[in-house]
Amino acid sequence: MSGQHRRTPEQIKALYSAIVNREMTDSHLSERADIVRTLERETGMEFKDTADFKSKMDAFLARAANTGGFKLRDERQRRGWSISTLAKILDLSPRHLARIEAGQAPLSNGAFAFLHGDVNGKIKSRQNRLGGANVRKNAIPDTPQRGA
Repeated sequence: MSGQHRRTPEQIKALYSAIVNREMTDSHLSERADIVRTLERETGMEFKDTADFKSKMDAFLARAANTGGFKLRDERQRRGWSISTLAKILDLSPRHLARIEAGQAPLSNGAFAFLHGDVNGKIKSRQNRLGGANVRKNAIPDTPQRGA
């Protein structure tokens, strides 16, 4: 999945809705099957039957609504960073960061802080370890020093 643009939670929900709300007629079976395969790929889950599909998708969408993983991915992409770059900054493995972005793992403390703009010190210390320049140009702007 690396290098491939993933869908937003809203896009995933729209695909799911097209199936569960029967927005497609029976003459569109192959298109419905394609949507289910897409949802399996996007969510990282395999669906055994209709009940399993509905149960897993409902749980996935509930998690997505309660996690910042999708926001984290959008912010990373907005900055033009790879998963590896942000993973190094946040001191996470790229695989774990991908799980967070997919809504399959909760936000780490560092990822939460990153989304809320509260990691300038953390990002600066990581940049120094990584050689700085390539990451620094897109990093969160410096915050004013107290008393300055």
